[in-house]
Amino acid sequence: MFLLLPAGKVTYNRVMNSNQLHLSLETEAAVEATHGGPLSLVGQNSLYVIMRMDVYRELMGVGSDAEFAASVDAIREGLEDVRVGRTRPAREFLEELGRNHEA
Repeated sequence: MFLLLPAGKVTYNRVMNSNQLHLSLETEAAVEATHGGPLSLVGQNSLYVIMRMDVYRELMGVGSDAEFAASVDAIREGLEDVRVGRTRPAREFLEELGRNHEA
């Protein structure tokens, strides 16, 4: 499995594994020549980075499909918390953290 990302952006699409485009043998050989990537490519409208899925997961620090999906879900949950105002000032949190973990 391979992942194409616009340069400078990290994205995850839950349907990454379905309806996949196939790489040319030349592109696949170039990725493998870099031990799985990442490999920078110039497209018609942007720069792209391509790599093997195992390299991408190692880079992201996530192993299995379930772990990857759980990480994305946790990020979405955090963004939803911010959106609906379930936040508190960082200073308040850091002071509490310091009190709870004093040596």
